[in-house]
Amino acid sequence: EIYTLSLHDVLPIWPAENAAIGVGLRRYGFTGRLAELMHAQMRIAERFQFARLPEVMCGHGESAAQPFPPVYPKSCSPQAWSAGAPLILLQMVLGIYPFAPERILFLDPALPPWLTNLRLERLRVGEANLDLEFTRTAEGRAEYRGTRLEGNLRILRQPSPWSVFARPAER
Repeated sequence: EIYTLSLHDVLPIWPAENAAIGVGLRRYGFTGRLAELMHAQMRIAERFQFARLPEVMCGHGESAAQPFPPVYPKSCSPQAWSAGAPLILLQMVLGIYPFAPERILFLDPALPPWLTNLRLERLRVGEANLDLEFTRTAEGRAEYRGTRLEGNLRILRQPSPWSVFARPAER
């Protein structure tokens, strides 16, 4: 169960910390909450020039009076760990876990309703390079298909071996 804190003070929001939270949400099967977190972070990024997330911003509810999340005055922007946060969240939503030594790519996509189609190009796993397309069906199931593969790579649809939902044979 996820608890929400109700505080009167403004809280800092660190995109990199949200990415770490997203990894935990995926690992423990909270894909709906993960999708909410990613959607919120993407909506925030849209408000910054070039969709660059700053290092830290002030956290408060969106309102007509304050539609833009204020950045802390000494916050760095762009910041590398903030730039990587959306990619980590995307990796979690798609359930991507590359295991290059064994030439395996685990996929377990859980596309939310607001992300119905996605194409990844030139995804590199060890010596292999591939393109993937993800689609959310009308029933809500996420499908994928490889559109290009260069090199030797097996793609397995299963949870990451790190997931608490991976069966012993999948670890």
